[in-house]
Amino acid sequence: METPKRRYKKWTDDEIRILKAYYGILPYHVIAKMLNRTPIGVLMKAHKLKLKSDYPKGRIPKLLERYIEKYYENQIKRYA
Repeated sequence: METPKRRYKKWTDDEIRILKAYYGILPYHVIAKMLNRTPIGVLMKAHKLKLKSDYPKGRIPKLLERYIEKYYENQIKRYA
């Protein structure tokens, strides 16, 4: 009997480290783009890891704000 196919790709240790580092600091949809995952996948994995998010209650540090702005500027340029 064959094992059923996964409907999602397995999370790597590096992806989990990134998720733990940025969850609650960056919006989940930004983390999803960074990891090439779906936003729902990021939310589900964060829930399984029992990560808590104060975003948007918490403030984004200035350095990260600049990073996010540059990221979106580059994305807009890429598709323009």
